[in-house]
Amino acid sequence: MDILFSRVFWGVIVLLIGLSIILGAFFKINFPFFRVVISLILIYFGFQMLIGAFTNRGSWGSNDSVAVFSGAQHAPNNEDLRREYSAIFGSQIINLSQLRLNEDHNVEVNAIFGSAKIMVSKQQPFRIKGSAAFGSVKMPNGGETVFGDQNMSNTEGDAPGTLWIDANAVFGGVEIFVVD
Repeated sequence: MDILFSRVFWGVIVLLIGLSIILGAFFKINFPFFRVVISLILIYFGFQMLIGAFTNRGSWGSNDSVAVFSGAQHAPNNEDLRREYSAIFGSQIINLSQLRLNEDHNVEVNAIFGSAKIMVSKQQPFRIKGSAAFGSVKMPNGGETVFGDQNMSNTEGDAPGTLWIDANAVFGGVEIFVVD
């Protein structure tokens, strides 16, 4: 958001307006200046939303649970388990197999033009909701969704200490594995 208030941004805008006027007056070239500027601003905001710049988590470079154009591996215990892991044009490996939860916990894993692999223990009660849009979410039981939603659980009813996993893939892939 700071870019809209920077001197560089407005300097470029003024230069493009001047260039557009010169091209139209001397060379009879019509340049759709305002459409291009609005398109660039929308692309900028869209990219900022994808990488989470408008959230209270800080910048994406300082948050190690978000992998942008990179890869990351996590093996959290009960104390440092995060609520969200994201791979944007990158990859994440999230090993949740060492967790032994006493109370329910929600984890959201997002793969946007990236990939994520999640490992869970078969002793840990879990419920998975996989959602995909032009992507792939592969469940431990062999089920897969490429467009829409799919649910899976290894427990009957509401067991205490259930790990709720919300796996989302948009032009990316999420794989969930069960380990011993």
